[in-house]
Amino acid sequence: MQEKLNVKNNRNNKNSKHSNKALKRTAIVVGVVLALLIIIDLTPFGGNIAAYTKWAQCGHRPVGTSFGGAFTNGLPYYTEAEDFGLFRGATPYFCTPMDAERAGYSTNEDHYDFPNLPKSDQRSSIEKGERLMGDRYSN
Repeated sequence: MQEKLNVKNNRNNKNSKHSNKALKRTAIVVGVVLALLIIIDLTPFGGNIAAYTKWAQCGHRPVGTSFGGAFTNGLPYYTEAEDFGLFRGATPYFCTPMDAERAGYSTNEDHYDFPNLPKSDQRSSIEKGERLMGDRYSN
């Protein structure tokens, strides 16, 4: 009887050691994957930390920015930021459309349009947008 208990205990110990090794391996893999995601997010390719920080500062989803495509004028414009993006890039975020317009981002990627700004401020925003485009193409 004692021998059967010893055999059973040995089997339990082996299963326990095996499950502990599997658990450790799983924890290491999960840790490495999380570390890689954090490292990617800290590079210019990630950008989620910057987006969520701005979201917290604003208290609502921020306004994201972009440049028009190759077949458009390529103007800097803004849109509502995505909830989640794996690779957001190093794009500036603003709390309001007016903040984005003051920085030179249009509501339209084809032509300058600043509906939230008074006419007196629009010229300055167009100049800022032109500088943004110049900076984009000079890098």
